[in-house]
Amino acid sequence: MNDVARQNNRETVDEDGVWGPQTKDQVLWFQTFVHVPPDGIVGPFTDDNILYRGDQYYGGKSGYCFTYVPSDSGLFE
Repeated sequence: MNDVARQNNRETVDEDGVWGPQTKDQVLWFQTFVHVPPDGIVGPFTDDNILYRGDQYYGGKSGYCFTYVPSDSGLFE
């Protein structure tokens, strides 16, 4: 989400592994940005969009983040 935020001149959140109000706000913004119903929950469609739209080194099924943000909604199929 921070990659997309940077690309759109939005402030990023600390990547500290802590879920807090700033993280939830960033998830809600990201969901609205990618046209996923904004509920603040990182479910399958939000996961796929994070993987698809993020840094190519980290994204996709073979990227680093797939271990932490696996998704099966079919965006990559």
